[in-house]
Amino acid sequence: MAITVAQGFTSLENVKKDISDMTDPQRIEIANFVNNLFYEVWVTTDTNRWLENLIVKTFADQDTYSVPSTWRDLQSSGMYSTNGGSTYQALNYDNEVGGFTVGSTLTGTVSGTTATIVSVVDYGAYGTLQLSNVSGDGFEDNEQITDAATGDALCSGVAKNFDYLDKEIPETGFGSSKQGYWLNDDNDIVITPTPKNDEKVFVFRYIPQLTNLTSTGDPFILPDDIRFKELLRNALLVAYDVWDEDVGMEGVDDQRFSRTLQNFAKLVRRTPRVMRNPSHGSFYTKSSSTKIINN
Repeated sequence: MAITVAQGFTSLENVKKDISDMTDPQRIEIANFVNNLFYEVWVTTDTNRWLENLIVKTFADQDTYSVPSTWRDLQSSGMYSTNGGSTYQALNYDNEVGGFTVGSTLTGTVSGTTATIVSVVDYGAYGTLQLSNVSGDGFEDNEQITDAATGDALCSGVAKNFDYLDKEIPETGFGSSKQGYWLNDDNDIVITPTPKNDEKVFVFRYIPQLTNLTSTGDPFILPDDIRFKELLRNALLVAYDVWDEDVGMEGVDDQRFSRTLQNFAKLVRRTPRVMRNPSHGSFYTKSSSTKIINN
């Protein structure tokens, strides 16, 4: 559960007493401003919490692949290599008739092979499926594949086993002969050198754009927890005073908002702060960690 825009402004109203002069569109505009500020702090504090993966299985003689529609910028993304593990399979398809559904069971109509669809990269008439729990002899090139919903296409090549690696491949540039990637003016991923087969599997990892709030019933990214409610109220209070042109509160609001973001960062830390008890039975030199006395 998350705190909704309406709940956030109800909490603000409990402090300000009367905010009836603010319309719903104005409240939503302020809510988006505050939500994005919290998002940026959370992304910086716990990046892995928000990372998303785009599976890129190469097509022969094709070097360009579209980035996700929710992609933000190059500073918030990177391309990673994979190894030939057994956790997942990547399968290219073409001649798409209907789109595939994440979580559905994929079936090869000729081989009888089945798998669970983990993710779908749909470029239009072709794309790539990330699969798990594969059962059978394997999907065959050009066989029809369907899922339990609307998915319907033909295999383009055979599936490739892979596991994730934390090994980023470098950014290169146009015409490079080195293994890497770059983004062109259309923000498409360009793999270098141009793949000669469909044997390569990469993972494009990125921080997505935050979806805009459009109604007072939409949720903030903040959990419905009293600690986060207090921080949200403080943030909305600052934003409201700016909107209300309350110059007298400007200095107080700056301090309050700074403390709010600092406290929020502490709450969403990926790992807790741990205090180590000192050992009073050992002494060390100032210039090294060599123990010189042990009681």
